[in-house]
Amino acid sequence: MLMFGFNAWVPVLIFPTQKAPVFLVGYSCSAAFCVVGILGIFLVRFLFIRRAKQLGYVRNEYGLLIPPEFATQYVPRDEESAGDGASIEKTKAIVYGTEK
Repeated sequence: MLMFGFNAWVPVLIFPTQKAPVFLVGYSCSAAFCVVGILGIFLVRFLFIRRAKQLGYVRNEYGLLIPPEFATQYVPRDEESAGDGASIEKTKAIVYGTEK
């Protein structure tokens, strides 16, 4: 309910029609909201990754973070990596989260 009031009155207050077409306060507030929103995205990403590390999450073969109890070993089945030790090392890196 508060958001409806915010969306209804903030544009009226920061973009007064008497000062059209130059809205110094309105443009400044809009720019500030954009910067805060972008910084919020990076903050949420940082907190998510930190929490995933605390819980011991690992990346699966698709790069998604999953709980360790769901982690399965992934060995690529293509001709280039068949029979060499690189695929096993890559598997260990993916399962244990040490891949760079």
